[in-house]
Amino acid sequence: MSTSPLEPPILGTLLDFGDISARTLQALNALHLRSSFDIHSVARMGHIPRDQHRVIAHILEILIKANLLEPLSGERYRCKREIDYAYLSGIIDGAMAGLRRGTCNEPKMILTLGHHAIHLQAAAHAQGLRPNFETTGDLINHLAVRSQKQLTLVTPFYDHQGLAFLEKLVRDILPEQAEIRLITRRWEEKPLETWLADRPEISRRVAYRYYRKALEDNRYETSHAKLILADDTQAYVGSANLTAASLELSNELGLWVQGDIARVLYRLSQALWNAAT
Repeated sequence: MSTSPLEPPILGTLLDFGDISARTLQALNALHLRSSFDIHSVARMGHIPRDQHRVIAHILEILIKANLLEPLSGERYRCKREIDYAYLSGIIDGAMAGLRRGTCNEPKMILTLGHHAIHLQAAAHAQGLRPNFETTGDLINHLAVRSQKQLTLVTPFYDHQGLAFLEKLVRDILPEQAEIRLITRRWEEKPLETWLADRPEISRRVAYRYYRKALEDNRYETSHAKLILADDTQAYVGSANLTAASLELSNELGLWVQGDIARVLYRLSQALWNAAT
């Protein structure tokens, strides 16, 4: 069964509060009477290593939004009032719940192993890891059903099975009001214009462009990016192509992003689309 990345990803988020959050909260309780303090003070008081200062900064941002902490000049802060430790913990727990629901912008790792990756499955399981999706096809389907207007697929490679998957995606998965925008390279064995000409009911919902620009000395500028976007709200950036190997067989790794990062990636896809032909 596939696991939704809107739940806590099995590989965890790139930002893991863990024990650092408890140490930060303890330090803030000890510092609340001071006129001001900085991240270094919190780190020293909580015995938090320097490489975890980014986690402290993220927690302080949460407390500022909760109106519990006041930002001062010079990257210093002041507690607005004495706060019960349990209450502070509740604020952090609430932020973590938002992260688990996918309402934060933090990237999440996405792992797909494929049906036949038995050796990697065993090795990953031994490390306590589980795939977020059984296959890349499951991942694309998950994004497709969340596309209200447009599912954008940026991939340099596709094959016969990839086209069959695309047809099923349009017929059975994609919401009726949505369309697919595909940016890829031209495959001479089965150009998209030929494939779509035989499927008029599909062609009206699939727009495509090829990214391949001639340069000097018989060289070409191409795109090797792999990106899947649900509108401009959710995106996967990773290693997967629209091929049989990627969809069903290979292990693939990438990042799932939402919010501001997804909107930037959408603008990038627009630039690729405008530059393609």
